[in-house]
Amino acid sequence: MRRILLLEDESELREEMAAFLQKRQWQVLQVGNVAEFSSLGDQADIAVVDIMLPEGCGFDVIEALRRQWPYCGIVMLTALGSDHAKRRAFESGADRYLVKPIKLLELDAILNDLSQRLTAGSTVST
Repeated sequence: MRRILLLEDESELREEMAAFLQKRQWQVLQVGNVAEFSSLGDQADIAVVDIMLPEGCGFDVIEALRRQWPYCGIVMLTALGSDHAKRRAFESGADRYLVKPIKLLELDAILNDLSQRLTAGSTVST
């Protein structure tokens, strides 16, 4: 499980993160808007989503993602550091919350941890 869908409207940041994650052996699909993201949501194991987007709200994006693909990992990546924003993100379905600027090694560690938890959860029999 190593596929990431990255929704970030700042192209320079998105490309920097994607290049770094690809070097760390992640398969990265990167998009800059909600429409592209919505059409690719089923192709990733983990989504990394910005909150403040020009044509939509990241909270709404992850709520829809969580409804459609409940086992997808979700990491919010945003400039909003308030407790209110963090709470709303978790209530909307986020697994992790990172405030920009981020450290890329920390992002990689969080994605690895989330990936391992998702993989372990999918192998549990009922």
